Amino acid sequence: MGFGRRRKTEQSERIRELQAVRAEPVGWRAPWPLLTMAAAGVTALAGWLLVVGFCVLGWIQVPAIKPAAAVSMGCQGWLLANGVPVSLPGGQVSIMPLGLTGVICWVGSACLGVVAARSRAPGSAGAGARVLRVGLVFSASYLAILAGVRLLVHDASTGGPPLFAALVFSLLLGLIGAARAHRWRPANRSHLLLTGLRAVTAGLAVLAITGALVFTAALWTGRERFIQIHDSLGAGGLGGVMLLLSQLAWLPNYIMWCGSWALGAGIQLGLQTVISPAQTTVGLLPAIPVLGAVPPAGPMPRMALWWLASGALAGIVSALIGVRGFQAELRTRSSEAGADLTAIVGAGIGMATGAFFTLLQIPAGGDLGAIRLVDLGARLGPLAIMAPTSLGLAGMATGWLLGWRAGRQPTRQAGDDPAAVAEAEVSTAVIDG
Repeated sequence: MGFGRRRKTEQSERIRELQAVRAEPVGWRAPWPLLTMAAAGVTALAGWLLVVGFCVLGWIQVPAIKPAAAVSMGCQGWLLANGVPVSLPGGQVSIMPLGLTGVICWVGSACLGVVAARSRAPGSAGAGARVLRVGLVFSASYLAILAGVRLLVHDASTGGPPLFAALVFSLLLGLIGAARAHRWRPANRSHLLLTGLRAVTAGLAVLAITGALVFTAALWTGRERFIQIHDSLGAGGLGGVMLLLSQLAWLPNYIMWCGSWALGAGIQLGLQTVISPAQTTVGLLPAIPVLGAVPPAGPMPRMALWWLASGALAGIVSALIGVRGFQAELRTRSSEAGADLTAIVGAGIGMATGAFFTLLQIPAGGDLGAIRLVDLGARLGPLAIMAPTSLGLAGMATGWLLGWRAGRQPTRQAGDDPAAVAEAEVSTAVIDG
């Protein structure tokens, strides 16, 4: 009869699953190196066309500008969005328009999705190895295009501005985009690590929302100055739309700066212009409409100090997610953490969130000239101290409270188990034969 041996007519579970799946037609395929390099080219072309098309609208508005100058300005704007500083007659511009950078990242991710769906993968490569190969090929191809455009725009004898920031951006775009396109996750990922990442992300979201609220309130308060500066430029209909769109390209930068303001570190807008929740010092500023949101010089209203609570709120949110995940992980190992340990975990998560927020301010700031508009953005020195400190203290207090609360909860005893109680009620009398 052959016990333990499957009969030939009996189908395996895997075969039944494959038969249940509807066969989809296989479309065109291409070698993955060629398709990856093409994806880098399409990503670069899409971003370049977006910026150059915007500059061509400016040429239509002002026909005195030569078409070659409009295209050159578009190339410089595209390089700036990719982390390459550009040189203008008034000085060097190094502030990345993070709004345009986000559009480039979206296009690159979509192109890498096509690579993942339509490329011929090497047979012996695993998922992680393929993500690494695709990401590195994409990054190298994209960086080569950036270097070529930089040499065309700038003087070839000087070599142009450095490509360090562009190198970092290209690597992140290629590797993260390839990982998302292939839906790759580390095989040995740690639950605690993922919980920590979610906690830091939640804290950063709180700081970003706070920055958006501060920026909206500043625009509403200074709306009259904003309108006056906009009207004084006399840009007209099309020019006004272009002026508005050009300022929206730096909208994420403004939100990041306002998040630093809410934490108390403040914002620096060139020489002699420092804005904080307590005091505002205003120097000479150019006629840019968005700068109408800068409050008048002098002490700020006392109500502005309430924005300092955003750091505590971000630390509390991060610690709640991180410490609860830490406690849940320990329960799976039949262990508990005391209030001292949860306080340390909460403080670490809060400090990590503050430190990461400080690092994000680096690409959000920079120079917008050579004299007055130098070192625009968050004041990194005070922020590097205040962000980890305020979020770390709030996280430590939250972690201690969660640990203290868990310690006060009664532990389940053996007699409290319903199964144990039911078993105790069973008669154990011995029946004599």
